[in-house]
Amino acid sequence: MAGTARPAAPAGPAAWWRRAARRPAVLWTVALLDAAVLLDGAAAAAWSALRVPAPVQVGRLNDMGVRAPAAAPATQPAPVAVDIPRIGVHTALVGLDVDPTGLLEAPRDFSVAGWWRAGPAPGDEGAAVVVGHLDSHTGPAAFFKVPTLQPGDRIAIRRADGSTTSFAVDAVRQYPKDDLPAARVYGPTAGPELRLITCGGAFDRRARSYKDNIVVFAHQAPYPPQKDGPA
Repeated sequence: MAGTARPAAPAGPAAWWRRAARRPAVLWTVALLDAAVLLDGAAAAAWSALRVPAPVQVGRLNDMGVRAPAAAPATQPAPVAVDIPRIGVHTALVGLDVDPTGLLEAPRDFSVAGWWRAGPAPGDEGAAVVVGHLDSHTGPAAFFKVPTLQPGDRIAIRRADGSTTSFAVDAVRQYPKDDLPAARVYGPTAGPELRLITCGGAFDRRARSYKDNIVVFAHQAPYPPQKDGPA
């Protein structure tokens, strides 16, 4: 007598894995796909984090022990661009503000720099502050070459009325972000000066920012440099 056929077991996940276990190539393919998905997710998260401009720590004005720059009204037109021919920097400038915690906003566009519009305008007495990103997930940003500046290099600031003011580099210094000498960077000066600030030092992956600031100190000077003696 013919036997009764046993109904087929439903093809569930357990059955699939039992069959796959007899075919190692299938398991390796699944494992590799899972690893690829995890890596893609981690990479996407990292790129997303780098796309968000981190604020630039400038110190809290109330803790500086110096007169707040905003107390002196600007007499010069607003700056609109910065040019540093020796290192090939030519970028627009946008206005930046300090948030309630004392952090200076960063430019949303990594290819442009920004100036602290609550402080002196370039050419006014005091230290005008211009900041820019060092790099991003796509490569070098506006101030990538700023750390290579040398004493005597000229920085030209173009202004909204079409005029230009220029500065000569005095020094390039590196400071931990939590130990920035605020009085030296932002304090009163004997005449018009300029500070270029970008990031530097080791990169903190957890904080998604560099641990140090690079600060360029410069004073107002003719551009191009004047020659000594008769021509």
